[in-house]
Amino acid sequence: MVTPWSEVEDIFCAQVDERVGLPVHGPVLRLGGALMPLRTLGSYSLTGAQARVDQLRGLMPPTRTPALGA
Repeated sequence: MVTPWSEVEDIFCAQVDERVGLPVHGPVLRLGGALMPLRTLGSYSLTGAQARVDQLRGLMPPTRTPALGA
């Protein structure tokens, strides 16, 4: 399944899994109100996971603001 970046409402970091009793943190996409955890990009390091989230946010198109008077 391919999702255009224009449909991604938000990207944030959260616990997406647990392995051997340890939390795995990773990016979560918000799409039309639904949450899609990206488990394959998960990390045991919260700092590492947040860095991936920041990289993904950098790929998102700039938010559009309505023109004044519209």
